[in-house]
Amino acid sequence: MNGPASAALLALALSSSAHAAPETAPRPPVQDALAGVQLLFDQQDYGRVVGRLTEPEMQKLGRQDLRRAYDLLGQSYQRLGQQDRAIGVYQLAAQLFPKDLNLTTHLADILHHQELDDQARALYESALAIHPNNGSAHLGIAEIARATGLLEQSQEHYEKCLLEIKTDARVWRGYAEVLAKRRNYSKAADAIRKALELDPDNAPTLQSLAQFQRRQGKREEGYASLAAATAAADASPRHQDIRPELSLRKASWLFEDGRLDDSLQEAESVLLRFPNDPFALWLRARIALKRGDENAAAADLEAAASQSRSSPFAAAVAKGMLKELGGGQ
Repeated sequence: MNGPASAALLALALSSSAHAAPETAPRPPVQDALAGVQLLFDQQDYGRVVGRLTEPEMQKLGRQDLRRAYDLLGQSYQRLGQQDRAIGVYQLAAQLFPKDLNLTTHLADILHHQELDDQARALYESALAIHPNNGSAHLGIAEIARATGLLEQSQEHYEKCLLEIKTDARVWRGYAEVLAKRRNYSKAADAIRKALELDPDNAPTLQSLAQFQRRQGKREEGYASLAAATAAADASPRHQDIRPELSLRKASWLFEDGRLDDSLQEAESVLLRFPNDPFALWLRARIALKRGDENAAAADLEAAASQSRSSPFAAAVAKGMLKELGGGQ
């Protein structure tokens, strides 16, 4: 076929195609009803988030946006330090969306941090009923079980948590502490090293490693890790508060190892900054007793015993030693 006939058929085909698939105008982008609120939250302007998410405004939202709004509102109250209001928001949200893992675990986390662990545990278990592998829920139960002495149960939940949450140094450290309490120091040291891979200069974590090494009989490794913890604490403002604790731990180990001069030097470095530190006074008294100086020991023990309000345990120990010396009532 050629000529005018074929040209006519081609024109007809093109015309039919145009009618069959008319060109449509591009759809406008879907508007995010919470974009402005999310921006305020990302800017840490939590007061304005709360001001924007009023009840009338939230009633305008669709179901999916409403879930997100409750989460933003609850987190904002939490970060403003208004824990009771945060709990109220999440409780309402959990009633409206009982199968929402995010809302359920956030409510459980707040309750757990407020030490309302019976309520928190029930919510974590509800989350696990929805999603048996939920790492946050396993972590919450692991921490609650650890605090109540249920160490085997705590270890089990930490291990399930670590299947999902593998890059949080805090989780590895908590797991290590449970293993150490169960006297599995080798495995505890492995877990704490994993925490250090994720957070290399964490002074408390290095201190934990030092303790685990010493309990394994690895004294020199323990001293080396304690030195690393001290260097990390000196370099980090966030860990300055544990610097005296590190010195006292070293002083105690040196005393146990019979290195009295070195132990005394560490204890006195603490007493230069904190003249009434009861543990440093008690340790210096023990060194004095080892050297036969009962008068110096009694003076330090009396000073330590006077700290019963700030350090009741250390004061009680000092009082007991004073009685043995015949200097206490």
